[in-house]
Amino acid sequence: MAKFLTGNITGHINKMTLAWAIWILAIFIVDFVDMYFLSLLGESELAAAVWFAWVLLFMLTSIWIATMITMSSLLSKKIWKWEIISAKKISTSIYYFSLALWIPLTIIFYFSAPFFLELIWAKWVTLDYAISYFKIAVVSFPFMLLWMASNWVLRWIWDAKRSMYPTLVAWAVNIVLDPIFIFVLWMGIEGAALATAISRVSMFIVAFYGVYIHNFLSFHSVSEMKDDMKWILSIFIPAMITNISTPIGSWYVLKEMSKYWDDAVAGMAVIWRLIPIVFVYIFAMSWAIWSIVGQNYGAGNFERTKEAILKSFYLASAYVIWVSFVLLLCNWLVIQMFDLKWDGKELLQFYSTFIAIFFAFNAVIFLGNSVFNVIWKAKYSMVLNIVKSVFLLIPLVFAGSKYFGMKWILIGESISFVITAILTLYFLYKFVFCRCAKHEN
Repeated sequence: MAKFLTGNITGHINKMTLAWAIWILAIFIVDFVDMYFLSLLGESELAAAVWFAWVLLFMLTSIWIATMITMSSLLSKKIWKWEIISAKKISTSIYYFSLALWIPLTIIFYFSAPFFLELIWAKWVTLDYAISYFKIAVVSFPFMLLWMASNWVLRWIWDAKRSMYPTLVAWAVNIVLDPIFIFVLWMGIEGAALATAISRVSMFIVAFYGVYIHNFLSFHSVSEMKDDMKWILSIFIPAMITNISTPIGSWYVLKEMSKYWDDAVAGMAVIWRLIPIVFVYIFAMSWAIWSIVGQNYGAGNFERTKEAILKSFYLASAYVIWVSFVLLLCNWLVIQMFDLKWDGKELLQFYSTFIAIFFAFNAVIFLGNSVFNVIWKAKYSMVLNIVKSVFLLIPLVFAGSKYFGMKWILIGESISFVITAILTLYFLYKFVFCRCAKHEN
């Protein structure tokens, strides 16, 4: 069961990271495809509208990730102890909890979409486009959440093949429907949103069918959830606070960037769509090292825990350097692909030349957060994320935009990454590396 206690750590990291990368691409490539097809229509307002909508969706995604972390933590604990009946009960309780949480949230955000989008400075025709996209996309969010819950069940009962089927189905559905809805039926941005919504529903159907045929559900009454709720909320609430701080920072970056009109917003939209695609290895590694570090730390193998953390940093740094070099050489291709103009073109060139390399510091933060969560120091992850997104990013971005201009929004954001990464390394040294040294002596 504990296969990461022996063997080559670099090999374990790369193998697990590759598996997670495919899964993460399933989430983000759908939106990337939407933006590409919409860019072919030649309106910068469309790309800007997708980004405005995405910032709100990102807020909801952060809550959704907290639900996912809850499922992972509770289900893994039950399955590793071979408490299968209890695992079935807790997974079903999380399904119930997800529906109870997300149906009201979806209704609230659906009807309040104009208010929230105006709050982040969407204006005029861009606001109309953003409302149309957001209202269709948000309706599919409960299905996306239930897909993720089902996918976690399939992963933890070791059915890797069926956990991949929903991803492949979603890609196929979106790639086929996007051009049909956008260009053949002339639905424009509503067509892109509808294709995304249908792909998410299809993901849920395929994943839930996999769970159903494994008979891994226990349809108990809602009243029986009471015993499970204290465990669910004990993980969900701190995970939600940790994750929701990031979209707060994203909201403020968007607020400042929107002062430079739609071309700049379109450029930033492309950058933020590119980040999870080109840096997918980093996002995937932050999930992959959970099990590697967790098994070794739990077994008291602190030297190997230290080795896993350090090697993940080395691999992440090397990957960021390589991707930054590729972006520097190929940014013209991205500009042409998305038909970026004026400020949008200038912003992407600046990001590719000077800013992309700073994602190495973001990698340190992501990997550090994973380590803190797995060694039962989650409060440090929560505090560091709040410090980064609220107390560093907002004032730095504000000052950069006000006194130096558009490019300094990206510079201020990058400085917040550097400072938070240094703090992350300090706490890792204090709680992991010092403990390793103490046990060596």
